[in-house]
Amino acid sequence: MMPKEPVPLGRFGLTEAYLAEGRSIGGLSGSPVFCRNTVKMPGVAHDGQLKYVAGVGHIHLLGLVHGHWDLPVDFPESERSEAVNMGISIVIPAKKILETLNGPDLVRARNEAFQRTAPGD
Repeated sequence: MMPKEPVPLGRFGLTEAYLAEGRSIGGLSGSPVFCRNTVKMPGVAHDGQLKYVAGVGHIHLLGLVHGHWDLPVDFPESERSEAVNMGISIVIPAKKILETLNGPDLVRARNEAFQRTAPGD
């Protein structure tokens, strides 16, 4: 599920995240989550019958596992029937990871570390 609005993450508040159906167990936090495009196109076989051609596309880093998502207690009753809280992992989008890695403090720390280890010093 790729919500358009932030997802409620308990003590972390509303967070931009994806919800992925998949095993969510202790120790998976920080694990990469990959996805790929799939293609299913209709076609006609030599005998005139409708057939489908299936294939897969490139693999992309979707993000990193944050943990398990539980349905909030105050989740609207009208939406509960559409929500499933079993086997749902929270995935922090890759773009958020890049924002963190390219933040000014980390860029400065990397530059300082590089200058200390640069050849000729």
